[in-house]
Amino acid sequence: EIRWAISYALDRDEIIDFAFKDTTTAIRLPYPGYPGMAPYFEAVEDLLAEYPTTEYNPAKTEEIMTAKGWEKDDEGFWAKDGERLSPVYQYNPDSAESAKVAQVVADQLTTGGVDVQLKPLSGAVGDSALLAGDWDLYGPQAFCPGTIYENLELFHSKFYVPTGEPAPWYERNSFRFQNPEYDAIVDEMLVALGEDADEATLVEIFSRAMEIWYADLPVTPLTQAPALVPSSYTY
Repeated sequence: EIRWAISYALDRDEIIDFAFKDTTTAIRLPYPGYPGMAPYFEAVEDLLAEYPTTEYNPAKTEEIMTAKGWEKDDEGFWAKDGERLSPVYQYNPDSAESAKVAQVVADQLTTGGVDVQLKPLSGAVGDSALLAGDWDLYGPQAFCPGTIYENLELFHSKFYVPTGEPAPWYERNSFRFQNPEYDAIVDEMLVALGEDADEATLVEIFSRAMEIWYADLPVTPLTQAPALVPSSYTY
């Protein structure tokens, strides 16, 4: 629920404007918007009405935080039992994209009452801290465009390790998500793929997995990752 409160506090249009100079679009799930994935995207349209992952809605942030027992202190920051919500936000200062996104997100969360502490870390130190889970927030994290199954599998708890131990990889559950019901559906898709299931069967399994994914919101979708790809038309 707090992850959803954080999501509602983020204005993706502003992130796109300030961090990407209007060169990308918001994304509602952890996949690139390739045409070949359209049947899967279309299958979760009804879920997005219930779980609007790109909605900027400070009122919903306030509603969730208040319901969870948080109150704003004299300086307008969320606090509970005398302690502020002060998450550490790790980002890579060597990446212009990462630094810009981090600044915009931190400003938005601060405006929303979250006392964000920016933590720039790069190189081996940053990688070690990221994989060990030595942070509260991290971003942006790209999700490579694997198959539908491969991207679902990134959230499988078979890749889970306790905080302090290095996660298998950045996308591969460095966020330490665990949900046995979700795992079972992902395993079901692997079996279906082995049986050469048709696309309709895979779409149905995907929809059930994403219903859990949206409810739990293990990561917060922000934007498509813009990429410039030089091409030669000589041949």
